[in-house]
Amino acid sequence: MRHTSKITNLQRYKNMNAKLPVLTITTEQLRKFERERDSIVFDVQSTSDILDQMSTLFSLIAKASEGENPSIYQIKNLARLGHYTCDGWSGVIESIESHIKEISPLNSTNI
Repeated sequence: MRHTSKITNLQRYKNMNAKLPVLTITTEQLRKFERERDSIVFDVQSTSDILDQMSTLFSLIAKASEGENPSIYQIKNLARLGHYTCDGWSGVIESIESHIKEISPLNSTNI
């Protein structure tokens, strides 16, 4: 009885695997994937650089406000720069998200 159960489980496993679709990728699809991947890697590296710059910017804002006579004008300009930079780079993050969704193997248009 136990031996029959093992055979049945093995048959179920084989049947289950036989139903899986085979994913084939053409050379052009692979090249497209690699180009999109490289674009995403560049965007991520650029975002990392910008975040490092933002860290420096916030450090400068903190130092400017610590002085005995902090220049409100200087602090305002640094804050505006930070705002514009963050606002602009939110678009880059959205672009990264879009690229990732495009190259996902779950996206049926790429299969």
